[in-house]
Amino acid sequence: MAIFAPGALTGPISGTVAGLNFAHGPAGPYIRRTASRCDPRTAPQLAVRATYSAAAAAWRALTTIQRTGWRTTAARVSHTNRLGLRSPLSGWNLFLSRYLFPCPYGYGRPDIPPTGLHSAPPTSATLTLSSVADSTCNVVAPSASFPDHWHLSMARSCSNTPTTSLNYWRLVTMDPMFSFAVNIQDELNAVFSPLRQGEVFLSRVLVGSFDYAPSPSLTGTHTVA
Repeated sequence: MAIFAPGALTGPISGTVAGLNFAHGPAGPYIRRTASRCDPRTAPQLAVRATYSAAAAAWRALTTIQRTGWRTTAARVSHTNRLGLRSPLSGWNLFLSRYLFPCPYGYGRPDIPPTGLHSAPPTSATLTLSSVADSTCNVVAPSASFPDHWHLSMARSCSNTPTTSLNYWRLVTMDPMFSFAVNIQDELNAVFSPLRQGEVFLSRVLVGSFDYAPSPSLTGTHTVA
């Protein structure tokens, strides 16, 4: 593994190129050789692949005019990549985000782009994490819109400076209940090993609805009790 410092010729880098992975850890940015990937075919992996394949088939089933509409709408969406830089969003990316959000709630395939680019972010999101009791999440809907559900992603910190540990985000759960403490213990257990008292998690909560693209995220830092 090699480390490097961004300078005049090298700016922030994130991702994998030609077998080399550029990442950021507690000691700063570093470069490592990527390992050969195995394919354990776990149930969560198979579920994600099936959803992605279904979304790809739904995209191909759209008419040329419909796909053009998605691309035109995507060009108007404000998108920031994981380096904090503005990057274009493709029509397929926007369609995939809409397919992943409404479909679990019975809306079916989104043939046309959302009428609104973004709903407002959540008013608040209270995440209570415990190593000995159930963990909960309470999301208050934005007053200016009527979202159908909220969406929680979390990252486990790997150091005492959690803002540098943004590499391993996991989708935890989605739920239609607002202003109510939803028990997320089973969902946490499905994506993380047991929580340890004192460790820090990062959270991103956003809301979505059928008529609007997902909202900007409300972020937070949480210590396990």
